[in-house]
Amino acid sequence: MIASFPCVLPSSVSRGTERGLVLHGWGQSAAYWQPVARHLAQSGIALFCPDMPTLAAMSSAPQGSAERLQQIVDQLTVTALASDITAILAHSAGAPAGVLLAERINLPLVLIEPLPHQLGLASQSKVNRLRSTQQNGTLMDRLKQQYPFAQPGTLETIAAALPDEIPQLELILNTTASARGLLVRTSLEKLRKTLLIVRGGRSALLGEEETNIILAAIPQAKTVVIPNAGHSPHIDTPNQLFQIITEILRQNTSI
Repeated sequence: MIASFPCVLPSSVSRGTERGLVLHGWGQSAAYWQPVARHLAQSGIALFCPDMPTLAAMSSAPQGSAERLQQIVDQLTVTALASDITAILAHSAGAPAGVLLAERINLPLVLIEPLPHQLGLASQSKVNRLRSTQQNGTLMDRLKQQYPFAQPGTLETIAAALPDEIPQLELILNTTASARGLLVRTSLEKLRKTLLIVRGGRSALLGEEETNIILAAIPQAKTVVIPNAGHSPHIDTPNQLFQIITEILRQNTSI
């Protein structure tokens, strides 16, 4: 069991600070959320981001199984309740855990670029796989290859918080274990607080067709599109995502 969530920007935490929990996507970490966290800190909002691979490694259940997902959420639940988390932000592969956690502790949920198969819904061919663009070159070179829409200053902020190497993205599987998919979809249908889907207008993974698949399954959800963002709006357009997160964290009623 983890004792606490590490803060993305520790200096921004103070008593009474509003707190959002980030469940990062595949191959990322808290470092990728520093640009957004800097904006939020100016408004008195702190972001906390556990290392998802570490949580997964603490489970003895098979990789990708419903059992492992439930064990991860069990760990997240205890600490989220003890840490006064007020909203959950889940990016891409962090979406399944975000859905289960939000349903379990009844918190607002922002799903950022979730893919249908991650939610137990039908997959589309163009979102089935994502291969790494990691190649030779400097850390900044590799970040630019992975996030071509991001501003240089944003990538510099991320690079300063990363080790010399960035993790290579593995394949996003085009299948989800039926038990795991059913578990996530059932939780989706039970959500009662704010549920917002954020899509990057230039994303190669989550287009209008895929978004409509999600919205058809969860009609209570709302969606917002950030036109100049790709699959990682927190990297491509941190100032715009900051505004969306601020609104969610500071509203107490459902959409």
